Amino acid sequence: MKYLVLIILLFVVKISDSISINNNAVYTIEEVNVKVDKWEMMIYKIMKHETANFTDFIGDSGKAVGYMHMWEVYVDDVNNILDTTKYTYNDRMDSLKCIEMFNIYQDYWNPEHNIQTALRIHNSGPKGRFNQFAYLTEDYINQINLEL
Repeated sequence: MKYLVLIILLFVVKISDSISINNNAVYTIEEVNVKVDKWEMMIYKIMKHETANFTDFIGDSGKAVGYMHMWEVYVDDVNNILDTTKYTYNDRMDSLKCIEMFNIYQDYWNPEHNIQTALRIHNSGPKGRFNQFAYLTEDYINQINLEL
């Protein structure tokens, strides 16, 4: 269910740029209440931030790829955590697999699912969770702009 809500959010953002509205027509939208927890919202905001509003899937001079701008070492680390080669570098371009890899990585390095720690780890690797490296990730946390 969590992934479904996130995919719907991604889909709405992606198609919203291509929707044209006829000013003479009447559009009715029924109210929909969807509860999204902070963890899911953080993942969505990371994806939106890293890809410049879902338009740029390559960063860090080509080293960071996909919805969450994951480096190859990120994929390697997730596979090492799982003790298998479940994920490929191409999986970084699959939104659901990015979310899976992100959650596996966080479950391993941040089992409490602390949001600030998650952002620090995602931005600078597992060492980002230690206070002496906090200065490296402060700007990133502010850019994601979550209410923590």
